[in-house]
Amino acid sequence: MRNRPSHPSPPLSAGPGRNSSASRQSPALGNEPTRPALTRWAPAAIILAATLVAYIPAMSAQYIWDDGVFLTANPLIHAPDGLYKFWFTTQPPDYFPLTSTNLWLEWRLWGDNPMPYHVGNILLQALAAILLWRLLVRLKVPGALLAGLIFALHPMAVSSVAWITERKNTLPMVLMLASMLAYLRFDERGQWKHYVLALGLFLAALLAKTSVVMMPVALLLLAFWLRGRIGLKDVLRSLPFFALSAVLGLVTVWYQQHIAMAEKSLPLGPLTQRLATAGWVAWFYLCKLLLPVRLCMIYPRWQVNAGQWLSFVPTALLLVVLAGLFMLRRRIGRGPVTAMAYFLVMLLPVLGFVSMSFMEFSFVADHLQYTAMIGIVALVAGLAATAAARWKLPRTASVAISAVVLGVLGTATWARASEFKDEPTLWKANLKLNDQAWPAWNSLAVHENDPQLKLEYCSKAIALNPQYADAWCNRAYAQELLGHYPEALADAAKALELGPHLAEGHINRSSVFQRMGRFDLAEQEADAALKVRENYADAYVCRGSARRGQGRIDEAIDDFDTAIRLGGLAPAFDGRGRCYLVKGHTDLALADFDRAIELQPNYAEAYSNRGSVRRAIGQVDAAIADQSRAIQINPRLAGAYNNRAVSYFAAKQYDRAWADVKTCRELGGTPPPAFIDALGQASGRSE
Repeated sequence: MRNRPSHPSPPLSAGPGRNSSASRQSPALGNEPTRPALTRWAPAAIILAATLVAYIPAMSAQYIWDDGVFLTANPLIHAPDGLYKFWFTTQPPDYFPLTSTNLWLEWRLWGDNPMPYHVGNILLQALAAILLWRLLVRLKVPGALLAGLIFALHPMAVSSVAWITERKNTLPMVLMLASMLAYLRFDERGQWKHYVLALGLFLAALLAKTSVVMMPVALLLLAFWLRGRIGLKDVLRSLPFFALSAVLGLVTVWYQQHIAMAEKSLPLGPLTQRLATAGWVAWFYLCKLLLPVRLCMIYPRWQVNAGQWLSFVPTALLLVVLAGLFMLRRRIGRGPVTAMAYFLVMLLPVLGFVSMSFMEFSFVADHLQYTAMIGIVALVAGLAATAAARWKLPRTASVAISAVVLGVLGTATWARASEFKDEPTLWKANLKLNDQAWPAWNSLAVHENDPQLKLEYCSKAIALNPQYADAWCNRAYAQELLGHYPEALADAAKALELGPHLAEGHINRSSVFQRMGRFDLAEQEADAALKVRENYADAYVCRGSARRGQGRIDEAIDDFDTAIRLGGLAPAFDGRGRCYLVKGHTDLALADFDRAIELQPNYAEAYSNRGSVRRAIGQVDAAIADQSRAIQINPRLAGAYNNRAVSYFAAKQYDRAWADVKTCRELGGTPPPAFIDALGQASGRSE
């Protein structure tokens, strides 16, 4: 029997000071010897190129879900004093002032063009992958380059990269990895300037988003990985990091409880319930990282019964695995237990012990595990590199296998990023995998032009969650479009009952009252919305429309100006254009309708109104084309038929004018009697 060495060469090696076969691995999978700078940084170029290629579909994607709240319709982004409010007030929905500052500055460069924001997120993902590679090289972890590429191309990262709102994920990840690199340099050289730099970068990461709040524990895990123990010196050095985490972590909890979830109750149950749920959540993420299939934005929200002992099996198994890896560290190395511990530690804030607004929809989401996933990525890459070295796999074979794996991941990321093209594409893909996702039905309704389908989608969302106030608001709008005014007012009232501070409910009522000709009541509802939400652009649009209906044109223009200043909304430009048209300023009206269509290409009312301007300046054919486009977008828009009838009258196409008059009336519209008389005289026929 051969004598077995006391410390055999383990996967991921036992530590950076230990000689092992992993240190002689193929360069394709791991660390490389010192080379000229150009060659040494070639892997960074490879990571960057691979990331850019995989995310090409996301570059041309539109805004999705809460991008409006976070960026395009965020009054703080548009406000000159927005930076002060992000940093020193409680007006933002959450406290991530550095990310908000980043977007505030970019808004002044790119405006509402989504492409630069998407490209920015993709570049941050590439930079994070490069920093991960450099961190693992410094830690002498096998497969560092492979790990960087896997992270760059893993489809579980897509929701953090292709979703502009998740700039608050990609930016703190970059800052966290940079902080860890600086800390390692301090650990190696003992120069306090590197410590101060690490602490400053960590503070910046927390200010970008506190998703990195557990990094101080990760620093202790690095000490364990490097030296096999966590000494008193390591603990003392980590204390300032823990202090920053505690302060900003409490700030985040306060924002979640008092602002993000101020009107919501998300009972997570007793501690036993949370312990059971945590195990299911952790295993879900681990399985998705190892087999990233059937990914979607909103997964089913499980019902974990803490009264059944089987519900605790995942949590117990998780603890057994972690304890087993720790006990086997002398045989298999410290890598597996370090990686697994990092994964669980970084997941801890999102395992269900603390309420989060997203948990209203599901206990899990791809973007919630973004900072944790690099632990498993490093472990998988390290095991692959160690296996290649032990089996003495030729370099060409290592490169070929790596290329196949990365090709599969990159293809999956391309396909997943394509689903982020726009909201309808995203939510239809989601509903194929989870048709119980009521936010998906509601969001699909928002972007549906057919009022009947809009009503159907909202009704499905309400059936799945009768307490979902947003769906009641949107169904009220669908009822309004269908001319069901009593039903619309009832739905809006239900929305306000569920959410008394839901300004959108007042907006719904204001819009319905306008259609009923009750402009005084419409103005009152708009005022009520502004009391609930200060600087609410939609409320100014509604009040402007109500005042226009009362003939107070100059006051209406002031309201539309305010709405434009707050968010540049398409209805604000459309409303102001209609005011200019009343005042006879056709050039200004045309410019505003053009801008409304530019902001919202499927804005039927703006096409119809622009057609009226073009008819007024003698461009009758262009007017008919615009009004036909409005009808194509919304076949139930009575006003568009009325306006096209007038244009047909100007073109002496009387039969078509009469047909549009008939359709207008069938849809509940009322063509002006003077026009009907003129049409009858010109055509030589009566109704």
